[in-house]
Parts: sequence; C-alpha cells; structure tokens
Amino acid sequence: MSPTGFCDKENDQLGQALIDWYAAEPGSRVCAHERDALAGMVSDLFGYQLLQLGDLGADMDYLAQCPVQRKTLISHRGRPGQEGVIVADAHHLPVASDSVDAVILPHTLDFSSDPHQVLREV
Repeated sequence: MSPTGFCDKENDQLGQALIDWYAAEPGSRVCAHERDALAGMVSDLFGYQLLQLGDLGADMDYLAQCPVQRKTLISHRGRPGQEGVIVADAHHLPVASDSVDAVILPHTLDFSSDPHQVLREV
C-alpha cells in the first residue's frame, strides 16, 4: 500500500472519529458553538458559489443565513439522498479553477496528510 493510501485511510478513520465525537457530549456542544460562530461569519459573504471542504455535523443548516446562492459540500463520505454533496478528496478537488467565490474548511487542514496541497487546491 502506498503511503498516500495509508494516510487517506488513516484520515478517514480520524474524520469518522470526529463525527462520532460530535454526536456525543461534549462534542455536540462544541459542534453547536462552531456552527453558530460560522453562521455569524458567513452572513455577509457575497458570491454565487460556496464550497465547504469537510464535515461539521450532519447538515448544512447553519449556512441558511449565508447569502451565497449555491452551497456545496465536498466530503470523503457519501450521504445517500443528500443534495449538494460531492464525494471527493480535498487534495484533488473536482472543481474548475476560479469557479468558487468562498471556501470553508472546518477541521479539513487538521486531518489532512498534506495541508499545503489542500490549500493549493483551494
């Protein structure tokens, strides 16, 4: 197995551990505070495309007050039936250059094997 494949598997496990932690106490309180803080930060964004790399709970309801028209989540985990979710790797984004107005990276760099590559992609 290549080192990159190992890191992706390890990061997937860490990402799942974060989601599990958010589902229990005190993680659910931390997640609620992070979502509230983020909701306040995005309320005055302008643009047509918002991209979120990484999960911050099971939904994107905290972005409801964001005036950006289209909101898309890129995650390495699929969610059946959820609209606006692309399953992809943050290191190799399936997004055209200069097509996104704003990007949110909740804990994406924390769990990345190569955070500089993620930033280059963004």
